[in-house]
Amino acid sequence: SSGYGYYFCRVNTDGSANTATTNNIIVTLAESGKTLTANKRYPLALTVVSSIKATISFTTPEGLDGWGAESEETEIIDWSRHLQHVSVTGDGVHTYKVLSALGLQRLNAWITSATDSPELIAGGTAVSKTNRLKTNIILANDITMTGNWTPIGDGYNSYNGTLDGGGHTLTGLTIDVDYDYVGLIGYLGDGGTVKNLALNNANVNGKDYVGGIAGMNDGTITACSSTGGKVTGNYAPGGIAGWNSFTGTITACWSTAEVSGTSAGGIAGYNNFGTITACYTTKDIGSITGVTIVTNIAALNGTAVLTAMNNALAALNSGTGIGYEWAASANTDTDGPVLKKTLTYNSGTNTYTAYTATGLMAIDTWLTTSGAAPKDADGNQWT
Repeated sequence: SSGYGYYFCRVNTDGSANTATTNNIIVTLAESGKTLTANKRYPLALTVVSSIKATISFTTPEGLDGWGAESEETEIIDWSRHLQHVSVTGDGVHTYKVLSALGLQRLNAWITSATDSPELIAGGTAVSKTNRLKTNIILANDITMTGNWTPIGDGYNSYNGTLDGGGHTLTGLTIDVDYDYVGLIGYLGDGGTVKNLALNNANVNGKDYVGGIAGMNDGTITACSSTGGKVTGNYAPGGIAGWNSFTGTITACWSTAEVSGTSAGGIAGYNNFGTITACYTTKDIGSITGVTIVTNIAALNGTAVLTAMNNALAALNSGTGIGYEWAASANTDTDGPVLKKTLTYNSGTNTYTAYTATGLMAIDTWLTTSGAAPKDADGNQWT
């Protein structure tokens, strides 16, 4: 079999190997009598039985995940189970759906490195660093992370795409570095957005400007949370963002993460004239407009907090879809609020599905008045 110009031996599910004869070139396993295992790569041997002079070249992509040196046997990763390409714009900005921790780490490596990967871009099409840092990321599942995470974006190259958690939870984010701008997103640019994402037991340690979601926020952080874990930095560490700049907005977020360092804050370590609205923390540290300190997790699940956060989301989403809203958790004393979709619209069946009272009321209002049909979290609506 072949792909991207690389050749390998196909192993059938019953453990047998294929041989191929093309133009009198016989391809067999290099080591006879080998016991084969499915989903492995094996070195090949070639026998040319043609009298016609020919030059044959086989190339292996050294250094790529799932491949090894020519003499090695390695697992072949089916990336479609971990990472799926959704779309690309005319100016070369890609959108990916992430299904697993492996997929998220691979996408992170591609965004933050200077090397393109054929697993991600069909045909190995080169993508500029600027456009890689505009990549849109959609989480399709709850994900438990392993290993150390490399923050996306830094002081020289900010992230200006959209990371949509889709209401999912990212557990076990771990960062331990000795530099500035540290978080899931190291530096969120003024064109960047992180939304609808929950962090669980994130442990983030850096130098200055350290946050669970973003170390430096020039962009938009909406409907995100951080529960458990710890954020540590020398200066301006925050449960959600380290430093919130004058263009930065943080809306309807909450955190129970431990935060330590100079100018530490439960939501943001330092707010440099940015906008923070309806955000809550259980950590009695710092004093920032727009951040309310509550006594415990039960208070986060209280009507006053939920109403304030959801009113802020409704105002923010006016005309663009009612999207998500916060709801009390099943265990209000131990678990913080959960993010729920209000409704979805299926264009194929022309059907709305309501998940919350807000979603049901939006549909009812549309059906009983002459107003426009409600939009879901992705901006889809009946037309």
